[in-house]
Amino acid sequence: MSPTSNADALIQAMTITELKEEIVSFTTQYKQALEKQTRAVLECERFERELEKLQNEVSASEEEVTNTNENDDENLEIIDLEAKFEKLKLELAFAESEVELDVRRTHGRATESHIKSLVGIDENVVRLRNRIVDGKAYIKTKKAELQRERKEKWEQERQKRIRAKREPTSNELTALQEKIVSANREQLLADDEVEVLRKKLETLKLLVALATVE
Repeated sequence: MSPTSNADALIQAMTITELKEEIVSFTTQYKQALEKQTRAVLECERFERELEKLQNEVSASEEEVTNTNENDDENLEIIDLEAKFEKLKLELAFAESEVELDVRRTHGRATESHIKSLVGIDENVVRLRNRIVDGKAYIKTKKAELQRERKEKWEQERQKRIRAKREPTSNELTALQEKIVSANREQLLADDEVEVLRKKLETLKLLVALATVE
């Protein structure tokens, strides 16, 4: 059956007055659907802005942790320890040179491996090498300790911010994402309702126009 035949059948079933009353009714429904659609769109946008804000706060917190870790090497205590360590390495190099020169003077025909062995067993050289090994381990341990202290301090501050609602939790992010999904669903339903009512209104207006012509 053609669209015209369908229109004729509907015209026969309804009078022009009835059609106009239907137009008024559907127009009201259409306006309400448009308002619902607008509210759904605004709700989606609001939730998305809130999510973006929370995600930025999380990113800022993560950046704060990164910056805290990067600042470990700037700690004055570590700088002082590393300076002493470098000085100790220079002392060792000087001590090794002195022993090597003395060995070469007293053992003119000594091989390089022999000289190296004699340097390696020198009491002062052994003492300095042990101090370097211990110092290197101590600096590494101290860095880890300072980093742990910084992280613990940051975590305490983070917990305070959470309690003060200044930083989002993972549950808050999840809840907001669920709201966005729900709001998007409502928007899609509103879009469908608007489209259905729009088509019905167009059909009714067409029927009135056809009936008036006849």
